[in-house]
Amino acid sequence: MDKKRPVLSISMLVSNNRRDTIEKCMESLVPLMKAVPSELIIVDTGCTDGSVDIARKYADKVVQFTWCKDFSAARNAGLVECTGEWFLYLDDDEWFEDVSALIAFFQSKGKNKCDALWYLQRNYDSMEGTSYTDAYVGRCVKMTPETRFCGKIHEWIEPLPTKILKTDVFVHHYGYVYKSEGDRQKHLERNLTLEEEAVRENPNDMRMCCQLVQEYRVARRYEDALALCKRCIADVDNKDTSAFIQYLRLAVPKIYKEWEKYDEALFAFEDLEKNYSLLHQTRLGLFYDKAMLFGCIKQEEKLVQTFLRYLKEFNAPKKAGEPDFPVMDFAQYQSDLFKQRAVEYAVANMICGDVYSYAKEVFSYIDWEKNTKPKDMLAGLFRCYEETGDVSLLAAHLPTVLRIPDMEEQVYGMLHSLYEKYQQDDEKSMSLLEDLESLKLSSGNFPFFHLLYTERKGITKERDIRDYYEKSDRKYDEEVALLLLGKSEKKLLQYSEQKKIGSITGALKEYIACAKAYADAAYGPEFWEKENPFEEAGLSGVPGELGFAHTMERTLEETNGAKFGEGVKQALKLHPTMLPAVRVLLEEREVLALAEQLKAMIRAQLAEGKAEEAKEILSELAMMLPEDEEVKELLGKI
Repeated sequence: MDKKRPVLSISMLVSNNRRDTIEKCMESLVPLMKAVPSELIIVDTGCTDGSVDIARKYADKVVQFTWCKDFSAARNAGLVECTGEWFLYLDDDEWFEDVSALIAFFQSKGKNKCDALWYLQRNYDSMEGTSYTDAYVGRCVKMTPETRFCGKIHEWIEPLPTKILKTDVFVHHYGYVYKSEGDRQKHLERNLTLEEEAVRENPNDMRMCCQLVQEYRVARRYEDALALCKRCIADVDNKDTSAFIQYLRLAVPKIYKEWEKYDEALFAFEDLEKNYSLLHQTRLGLFYDKAMLFGCIKQEEKLVQTFLRYLKEFNAPKKAGEPDFPVMDFAQYQSDLFKQRAVEYAVANMICGDVYSYAKEVFSYIDWEKNTKPKDMLAGLFRCYEETGDVSLLAAHLPTVLRIPDMEEQVYGMLHSLYEKYQQDDEKSMSLLEDLESLKLSSGNFPFFHLLYTERKGITKERDIRDYYEKSDRKYDEEVALLLLGKSEKKLLQYSEQKKIGSITGALKEYIACAKAYADAAYGPEFWEKENPFEEAGLSGVPGELGFAHTMERTLEETNGAKFGEGVKQALKLHPTMLPAVRVLLEEREVLALAEQLKAMIRAQLAEGKAEEAKEILSELAMMLPEDEEVKELLGKI
């Protein structure tokens, strides 16, 4: 084989009114063409608005073609100039999101094991790009001497491939978004004219008949669409599994559904399933659209049941030798997007129809990372848990959901809302806490629920409190902060009783921190920053603990003895219970003041070499302040 032969030939038709998309298309191909030996062939179909000049900057060759209302003729004009091992064609109104998977394919030996690569065309309904469908397209094939395009419109490549590799690579396609209704009608009429002409010329061209049926549906010409379907399949054996006949059979109930003739649609769906041999693709379409029909007639449970049949079929291996065909919307049922939409519809209708017994099975098919509405699905998951009490729903999914960026806050918010809803029901709230405890999740706000659980059980440990403050965002912690404030007060009074000189100030600061946390949760963070928040906020019922802590926080910073004493008096008026702690605090301050004098004396004695005298004083000081780090340091020098 000639070493200079490109691995990939890319061909594109260029027409007018695509200046806003063609450069995006070209730029999306640049990484692919740099990484894989490639050539780009542009076919100019009579462009007059400068679009072809943009494409020319990227192209290896530009072919001039006189438009003759035949898309295959135009495509073949580019194809004959291509010399690559593989051939890829696309339109000037679409561009690749990411070509890294294509690069990997063309650089691998895997490209020798298939004769076609399918990727997804993401078809948008609006310029905002918020609504779309995905469908596989067969636009990348291995080149053979027989490779050619067929069909005046909606052209396709023959010979049809047999060994197909599907990839999640996709192109953005805005070809079905129109600037006006007039533009839409003009495009529709052009297609209908060419398709009707092609069908008149060759009434037995089933592929073109399928395209015309599709166009009639878009135009809402349902009688014409139905008549053409019935004419094409009138004498065909029920066991015929050719792709186009299968498409036409499936189109019949879909036409009735779009026509809002729901009884006829349901009968046609059931007839199709009972009386005909169906391809895997056809079964997928049948179950998906039949489920959507049940949505139209408000039969939620049947919708859920039928979508479950679709999901099972989606995961089932197709029969050996059964072909796949990228025929219009026939191929979209095989995309992950449609699989996840099936889950979304099923979840919404479980809730609407109160049929929660299917929850576990439906959610087993969800792919949280690929789902387009993960927040809605999470809300559905919690609703199903609330209705069924089945904690296995949370156990199976929360660990995965918590790994998805930006989903942690959603999980915790819903859990908090559920807990708050249950607060007046001891049995339900405890059941929720026990379920969350069983999950053994430790990230984010789960320490909040663990702390509530241990508090209700009376088994709270210091580590539980520490984990809560280290890991929780403390957004919903009024109850916990009040709990911790009580524990901190108990600890402070205990230290006071034991006269733990050297530890009271630290315990008091911890108490103040707990009080501040409670104030933040109960009244907002700005509350604590005010000079006198109780008077300014008009909160006469504020707990005395907060007043004591707020006053003492400022008093502890006071170096003036008289002002310190006045601050202590004001604090005790607000919360007299703290009198024992304040007494020990005053004693500690006196001891600490004396300790500073003794430390200075010890340092002077050590400097004079009087180690024995220093040791005697230091021994007494160590008894007074056994945890003092400076005292320990001085002892180490003797």
